[in-house]
Amino acid sequence: MLISNFKVFITKNGDGAITYTKNDLNYRVLISKKDKVLMEVFQKYFERLKPFKNRHYAIAQWIARDIRKNGYVFKSYCNNKMNLRPVKKPSVK
Repeated sequence: MLISNFKVFITKNGDGAITYTKNDLNYRVLISKKDKVLMEVFQKYFERLKPFKNRHYAIAQWIARDIRKNGYVFKSYCNNKMNLRPVKKPSVK
């Protein structure tokens, strides 16, 4: 399983996005600008991209780590398994 070609960017709609290639398939993680918690995490690390010499792999790892710390998991869309989105983890009662 080879994971490569990481890229962290902001889409033209203003949403955050992380793209990567895994086993010759292109995946995309979309972070909605409407979710303030997620966008705050994304912006915090996205601003470090230039001073960190465009190391997209490290920035993408940090973003994913902090999103998971905030209680989110990554789920795929029904109609496209290669597009992922963070959703709030259901609480166990």
